[in-house]
Amino acid sequence: MVGQEPLKSRLQGIGLLSLAEECVISSLLKLFGLTRTSGIVVNGTAFASQAVAELDARSRAIDRSQAVIEFSLQGEILHANQNFLKTLGYSLDEVVGKKHGIFVDAAYRQSPEYQAFWNKLAQGEFHEGLFRRLAKDGREVWIQATYNPVLDAQGKPFKVVKFASDVTEAQMHNAETLAMVNAINNSQAVISFDLDGVILDANENFLSVMGYGLKDIVGKHHSMFAEPAYAASGEYRQFWTTLRAGQFDSGKYKRIGRGGRTVWIQASYNPVFDASGKPIKVVKFAHDITEQVEAAALDKAVLEVRSLVTAAVAGDLTSRISLGDKKGDVASLCGGINELIESMAGVVGQIRASTESINTASREIAMGNDDPDHRLGEALFDTAFRQHPYRYPIIGYKDVFTAVTRDDLVAYYKTRYVPNNLVVVVAGDVDAAPAALSTKTRVIFR
Repeated sequence: MVGQEPLKSRLQGIGLLSLAEECVISSLLKLFGLTRTSGIVVNGTAFASQAVAELDARSRAIDRSQAVIEFSLQGEILHANQNFLKTLGYSLDEVVGKKHGIFVDAAYRQSPEYQAFWNKLAQGEFHEGLFRRLAKDGREVWIQATYNPVLDAQGKPFKVVKFASDVTEAQMHNAETLAMVNAINNSQAVISFDLDGVILDANENFLSVMGYGLKDIVGKHHSMFAEPAYAASGEYRQFWTTLRAGQFDSGKYKRIGRGGRTVWIQASYNPVFDASGKPIKVVKFAHDITEQVEAAALDKAVLEVRSLVTAAVAGDLTSRISLGDKKGDVASLCGGINELIESMAGVVGQIRASTESINTASREIAMGNDDPDHRLGEALFDTAFRQHPYRYPIIGYKDVFTAVTRDDLVAYYKTRYVPNNLVVVVAGDVDAAPAALSTKTRVIFR
């Protein structure tokens, strides 16, 4: 291609100024989009036309700014400028006469794809794109390039000129950025919205966390993930106003998944800007922290239960666990503990009432020890049973004897009687003669 030296000498240097001069100039003018001035004659010395001068100027400009290399239709290197040589780490002598294949790896060089690439160029087919090439030292070089077949006067290709820019640094940066995006996409829940909160896209992680398919949410508003009361609040409207203004927001958020399931996320809402710095959409990156939030709620409930039990052990049965911030199983657990403490308080109350009744009775019995009947009964018990071989204490005070019926005594007699085994002691106001008492006794046990 055209270099730093004048156009004519460059063309002579590669042997293209004899009979092919006219077709070379025509092809180059066509390549650079120039209009040939009528009446120009290319005779080996006449290059004074404005079109050729412009061609030469453009050639020099391209030569200064881009890496340029020329090949035969078979891929043999004809010439390369300094930009190209510097980019790939070669000198001109090291590349001229060699094949283009020195710039690619062996596997690609031997592939059908590579052969097809050169076949299409030889047929005059233009190619452009991002290409991976290898420098002299084996390092990877990425170029944004065009492969341009140059045509003769009959429209047949006779060589290929490549114009290239070294984009290795940008490509490495893009690859790093892409790797980071992929890493985020693989590890986080990601969803994007327009500035009004309408859903544009979401990755599989987000869909899995919320329980939806992509078609279920695209085109709908973010508010489908919010509690109705919050979605209708001024706070929620301000949230989106802030994002539309390009301000970042992050924190812990309560969201609602499919079926009304509560989902807690740690998320950041990130406005995305265009080249002029204007917000164009919002991307949210999120982690599902539902398990952690529920575990923290359970830990808190356990501490409250422990405190309640400690108070109960100390005798305080008035405390209860607040259920206002409890949900689901945690609320059921704490409610059950409250009911248990309530039942315990009722039982303890009954025990205290019974204890008080027992204490009252004890006091009354203690007071009754001074009663004369009580003292007489104790003396008679000692007299009647001190020498008796069986000593069955079927005895009682006046109130017991008053309650004994004839049937009670007969039943006892039939169960226990053997000769000389029954003693009847009657204490109280007995005015009958012993004979009469004996008669009454025989009547009782007949």
